[in-house]
Amino acid sequence: MARLSIDIDKIAVLRKLGNGKTPDPFHTAAIAEIAGVDGITVRLKETNSAITNRDLHLLKNAVHTSLNIEMPCNDAMLETALKISPDMITFVAVDDQGDSSDNTIDLNIEYDKIAEAIPRLQMQDILISLHIEPEVEMVKAAAKLK
Repeated sequence: MARLSIDIDKIAVLRKLGNGKTPDPFHTAAIAEIAGVDGITVRLKETNSAITNRDLHLLKNAVHTSLNIEMPCNDAMLETALKISPDMITFVAVDDQGDSSDNTIDLNIEYDKIAEAIPRLQMQDILISLHIEPEVEMVKAAAKLK
């Protein structure tokens, strides 16, 4: 299990804003691992994602620690994640435009969708993490999602 994971999304954003070639998240991940991080995290978005499919494939094949993908729980994102088969998926909330956000998941709303996704991820030995509020109701709901 990763203890210190570095989120390399901002590197991909810089690349997208610049010339489209550099800096490369792949190189950043390699340097981070050499420096001693325990994992690499990227965030998938349905629209306007700075992380590309090329990035995902390179990272999956090159990361020697742990690869975590943060993403909303929906069919399109799940299919992409299952093709990559990261070490962990962290489900995050979606914003008003339907993209991943830093907001926490409301399991009162997302429970059934996540419950359906978990067996598919477990079949590929992918760990599941949830970005939830530290409230008793949410923790109890999350604990039922085995």
